[in-house]
Amino acid sequence: MATDFDDLVAKMADLFSKASPPVVSLTTRESTNLNDWKLSLAIKPFSKRTYTPGTICDVLLKLWSFTKVMQVSNLHAGSFLVRFNKKEDIDPILKHSPWSISEDLLAIEHCVPNKAPGSYTFDRTELWIQLHGLPII
Repeated sequence: MATDFDDLVAKMADLFSKASPPVVSLTTRESTNLNDWKLSLAIKPFSKRTYTPGTICDVLLKLWSFTKVMQVSNLHAGSFLVRFNKKEDIDPILKHSPWSISEDLLAIEHCVPNKAPGSYTFDRTELWIQLHGLPII
């Protein structure tokens, strides 16, 4: 009996002394709709401030009051993925751009299938420019 116990202790000690390979847990979001990307926008606020997905969602729900449901998640390096339930929610956002959050310009790109999160460049956006006091010729 003592031999069985000693054997068990030796095996358990051996378990803890061997280096185990690192474990990486991955989660996946399974989409029920293969065209999910059509209802998504990639956005990036040009700011020195740091935004969280929750803050972005709260601000955008107020800013885009015509839509009531959206999901915001981190995309890449200060950019966010915004998912909507209906295409009708995206159309006015794109039509009435540019948008800003607390005076920070918000760059918006339509999501593209199979595009890597880091490949959204946010290098173009529409702007409104007002020129006050410009003489009329």
